Order: sequence, then C-alpha cells, then structure tokens
Amino acid sequence: VVHVWLGVEGTDLDPDTAGDLHIDGGALVGQVVKGSPADKAGLVTRDVIVAVDGKTVATMGALVVELRRRKPGDLISLDVMRGQKHQTMRATLGERPPNP
Repeated sequence: VVHVWLGVEGTDLDPDTAGDLHIDGGALVGQVVKGSPADKAGLVTRDVIVAVDGKTVATMGALVVELRRRKPGDLISLDVMRGQKHQTMRATLGERPPNP
C-alpha cells in the first residue's frame, strides 16, 4: 500500500483561534518536516490549512482524508492562513517514507 505524504504534523485549530481568524476551523501545522513537500511549498509552523484543492478542511482529520484521496506525484493547492493573511500554496505530494 502506498500512502501520500505532505510532511506536516499538527492538530485541530482551537475554536478561539478560529474565531480570531474569522474561519470555521482548520488543520494547525505544528511541525514541518525538512525537505518534505510541505517544506518545499513554503508551509511553516503555526500555518493553518483551511482547504485542499478548494475543498474546506476544518480539522487535521479532514486534511488527512483529503490527502488520502490523492496519490504521490499529485500537485495540490492548499489554502492557508498565516496570521490574518490568506495564502494559496502548491505542493507536489510525495510517498510517505517508512517509519524508522
């Protein structure tokens, strides 16, 4: 079985922060793996991923579901909130490396 890999670890955005950003939720990036597709796309810690290819993701689980619908090599568009600023980033998904 081949799994796609973006290269982020994170959690659900808490309701207070979501309210401050005027969004319903999202996947809060806690860590970006160096050299990963996320790193190459420009994602950083504290970014909030709110959509993949235009489809809203309100939780980290929803992000994982959207990524699992794709395959390594797919180019995706990520809608990201960085502070109060909305950005669109593009990433080419990789294949998840084996666990050490």
